[in-house]
Amino acid sequence: MTRLPTFMLAIGLGFACPLNAVAGQITTTANASQRQAQQLARRLAEEPARDVVQSYGDHFEGAVLSHLERGETDWIALAPKLAAGTDAGTSEGLSTALAYALPLQPVAVLAVLSKRSGPLDAERVCSIPFIEDSVKDIKSYQRRAIQAVSEVRDTGLQQVREICLQALRF
Repeated sequence: MTRLPTFMLAIGLGFACPLNAVAGQITTTANASQRQAQQLARRLAEEPARDVVQSYGDHFEGAVLSHLERGETDWIALAPKLAAGTDAGTSEGLSTALAYALPLQPVAVLAVLSKRSGPLDAERVCSIPFIEDSVKDIKSYQRRAIQAVSEVRDTGLQQVREICLQALRF
């Protein structure tokens, strides 16, 4: 086996590229995502949330919710403003996206949840609201989410943390 120099990273079979090029791509992608979140935040400050959410049409999931699902905290922080503009379908999608993010960024997700009915309802998000087989191993998800939420020590989040843990343990 050929050993690559320490500044090279193997990608796939037999292809290598400089490690700094890969790191630069990751940084560029993260910066682009942050800029997009900032642009969305500006729109939500200037326009009615309903208009902003509806402007995405069928692309709301790919353009917005996918960032939340991946646990991108800039996007998770926008959830309360987005929730104000959701309808039944986009509301369900928002709750589900936050559920995906829960084991990845429990503090960020718990910080946007509430005890009020709606897409940010802690019981709703933490009750594993996935459609059919969208999560192949629900038990594994449940274990990871319970562990992540259990580790949250922020005193301001303890009440929502307990609600969430109770819902996760159903």
